[in-house]
Amino acid sequence: MQTAPDIPSQPTADQPRWTIDGFLARAWHGLDMALQPIVSMRSGSLYSYEALMRGYDKMGFASIESVLDMAYRLGQADALHLILLEKALKKLTATAGYEEVKLFFNLDGRALEGTTSLADCTARLLHKYRFEPSALCLEFSETYDYTNDANIRQTIADHREHGIRFAIDDFGRGMSELKVLYEYHPEFIKIDRFFVTGMMADNRKELFVSTLVSLAHVLGSRIVAEGVETEEEYRRCWRLGCDLVQGYFVCSPRLDFDDGHVSYPHLRLTLQKEMAGPARSANIVHDRIEQLSTVNQTDRMSEVFEAFRYSEKQSVFPVLDAAGEAKGLVREIDLKEFTYSPYGRDLLLNSSCSRSLTHFIRPCPIAEIGSSADAILDVFAYWDGADGVILTDNMAYAGFLSARSLLEIINDRRLETARDQNPLSNLPGNATISKYCEKQADSADRSRHFCYLDFDNFKPFNDNYSFREGDRAISLFADLLKKQFLDPRYMIGHVGGDDFFLGAEDILPEELAAELQLLRQRFATNAASLYRSEDRDRGHIVGMDRYGNRRQFPLLQCSIAMLTVPAGRSVDNVDPLMTAITRLKRDAKRAHDGLATEVYDGPFRHRAQRPGKAASDERAA
Repeated sequence: MQTAPDIPSQPTADQPRWTIDGFLARAWHGLDMALQPIVSMRSGSLYSYEALMRGYDKMGFASIESVLDMAYRLGQADALHLILLEKALKKLTATAGYEEVKLFFNLDGRALEGTTSLADCTARLLHKYRFEPSALCLEFSETYDYTNDANIRQTIADHREHGIRFAIDDFGRGMSELKVLYEYHPEFIKIDRFFVTGMMADNRKELFVSTLVSLAHVLGSRIVAEGVETEEEYRRCWRLGCDLVQGYFVCSPRLDFDDGHVSYPHLRLTLQKEMAGPARSANIVHDRIEQLSTVNQTDRMSEVFEAFRYSEKQSVFPVLDAAGEAKGLVREIDLKEFTYSPYGRDLLLNSSCSRSLTHFIRPCPIAEIGSSADAILDVFAYWDGADGVILTDNMAYAGFLSARSLLEIINDRRLETARDQNPLSNLPGNATISKYCEKQADSADRSRHFCYLDFDNFKPFNDNYSFREGDRAISLFADLLKKQFLDPRYMIGHVGGDDFFLGAEDILPEELAAELQLLRQRFATNAASLYRSEDRDRGHIVGMDRYGNRRQFPLLQCSIAMLTVPAGRSVDNVDPLMTAITRLKRDAKRAHDGLATEVYDGPFRHRAQRPGKAASDERAA
């Protein structure tokens, strides 16, 4: 245990005078641990519990932090850490099926100071309750800087030697998380609920979460979204690629789980349509998954050598922990210095050698098997020298994509994109537009706008100036669209000929209408340059209408129909939407400013939103 630092002679209002024995005894008998579920976003199934301290008020303390501060003043931060961990383990292992779940437990960094035995004490405690070390995840608190003390680094390394995992808690709140992320490569990053709450109405919050998800996956970490309180927050976290979720929408913290592990059918119902992705993208991944043989993290080096010996065509083995989750790869090439040296192999096989399989595990990018091909390729592209990507199913190992397979997927994606992309405008075609409309129609968390853009007087221009000039006009318009609507809130596509599509979300209708009018003006100005000077000066050309009559046609312009679906409204069938847009397009042709707007008024599917509850401010001990 730690030696006690100086204790203030006068206790504060919420901290009465304590002796060491009295404090630890009251902590054991007075404190309790609540458990809050953490679930997989992809399956909605239970993945872990987070332990949360309760009962501090009965000891006369005002907060969790004040309990931890008193333990530190008494020199017993490590002792309190072990007491609370044992209470959490005792409660969790009394529930049915505890072997299949993990435990997230907050770590007060001061418990790591001045002690070299905490990792061993923790391992003995886990052994006492028959709880796998790899199923324990210690959470770095944002209130402590873990990066400046060499002893703390060693203590963390000792925990890792036992297979214990780490997470960064409340990422985005504190000052040192990026340093911890760089120094310790945590398996999990928990996004502070500040960035989740109100994310649908704040583009910057959504951008932060999206960027962090991408960064975490590139670094091999998994994302836990904290404080999720509504269905729409849950859906948005899923779309942004979060792996795990906790919050009142899932389940509140509970002191008693006598009824066993609770189920979460509302989560699966929430994501039924979200997970109905395009089959083609999934197939080009699934068709190339290799079912490699694996080794276990606890295997002896002799067993690893035998694995390579009997699998001559396999140069890498995924390394799994006791829960079947991937820790990385062991590569044959990394063992060559021992296998080909006179005594290297014998040295590794010697029981007194300190180098176990853990020393040879090489980090590898990991992606969920349900991820899109593009998401998997992004993870691989940013990982320097990766042998491939390990695929998981609900966090458990599911297969491997080699570097060669990933290159084939890249080629397939290029061909797939080319098939749907219009060769003239290089914009997505009807297949992509249809998928976009179906997804946006069902998304009720914000307003959406569906815009149809169509040239005016394009046929007479084509007849007078040739198809080549007509193609130039189409390319010109496509370039204007790309330049003006770069924001990720927009999706642009080419329906065909002189017809284009623009989708938009999270923008006020009047703001979008102003942008569309600006587009019309820019197109009119630029399209005028395609005409001969005499036609441009007159402001019209003479040509034949569809009835064979000669008449004057104004210079090229475009008409735009803008249909808005308000937030909170979901549309099951996009056919009525398309009918409304077609009718609105005719109105736009007759409008003096070339723009017709309308708010879609049905039919809708009304969503019953589960009311959010205020998330607890209390943190785990």
